[in-house]
Amino acid sequence: MRARRREINIFNMSLLDILCGALGAFCFMMLVALPYYKPGKGSVQLREEQEKTQELMRNIEIIIARMSDPSAAAEMENLLRGLQAQIQTLQGQVNHLTAENEQLTATNDKQKRTLAQKKPFLMVTTATDETQDLDLYLQDDLIMEGGTKSANSPFDPMKAHHASGWRSDSNAYVPGRGVVLWVTGDVPADAHYKVYAKLANEPGARKNTIVKSSVFGDFGKLSSFTLPEVTLTPQRFWALTGTFTVDPNNVLTFKEATAAERDAEWKAITKSAPPPIAPPAATSTPAPPAATASPATTMSKAEMDALRARAEKLRREREAQRQQSPSSPASPKP
Repeated sequence: MRARRREINIFNMSLLDILCGALGAFCFMMLVALPYYKPGKGSVQLREEQEKTQELMRNIEIIIARMSDPSAAAEMENLLRGLQAQIQTLQGQVNHLTAENEQLTATNDKQKRTLAQKKPFLMVTTATDETQDLDLYLQDDLIMEGGTKSANSPFDPMKAHHASGWRSDSNAYVPGRGVVLWVTGDVPADAHYKVYAKLANEPGARKNTIVKSSVFGDFGKLSSFTLPEVTLTPQRFWALTGTFTVDPNNVLTFKEATAAERDAEWKAITKSAPPPIAPPAATSTPAPPAATASPATTMSKAEMDALRARAEKLRREREAQRQQSPSSPASPKP
């Protein structure tokens, strides 16, 4: 019996289903991924990869149109392998762009924080006694980038004048005028600044004085306010005025130090008991007993005038003698 000749068709419906499924998966991935990762003007390589992908898609469409030709099977297989390699290449490009996007987002957030903390504030402190030199110091709890401590060292009462270690800060004082200034350039969120006021004169030249301070900056609804007054004495020549706190919105608030907090700060820094704030009262000497008035004769107006004229004459004679005699050294001030 003669065998029938059967026509062998490689491209049946099953193969067509597989090819269409692969093409659909690729198209779905492109629809989802490509709109979010548009190439920039400098992404030449990415544009070339997309052109290759589009060329492969056109070839696939041509082969689908030639499905009745058995010789197209090998070409289709090669195109599928090329399409798979192209998908992997695009996936690598997508991952690279994703990493760049995350890096740019982190950099943008850092720049936003840097700009938000650029709210400098100025503090002006004066002494009621202008002969007293002042020292003003703001000790912060900030940490240097890449370090473990602040650029500002702890407050040292033995140092005549403190200076800020941050490049964005500045301070100055006017000798012999009782005026000192401090400018803080950055106010990072959740930062704290302890404010110290100190007499900068030599110990023998220190006197009792009241320290007054005014601050200019961002305090929410206020742009400036006056700090409470602080009394400094030769014994208690420095004091903790209070603490500035920066909230999450980079706005300053101030809290005055209590007497107990100032005593605790003195003990922590000097390792000794704090002296009293007010100087000890001077012991008053008893007044001499009043002299017993002796009976005095009543003086007439003419006698009183003559007595005044005589006293004035004696004063003029003594003044003339003083001008004729050589100058004597001035007496020390009490």
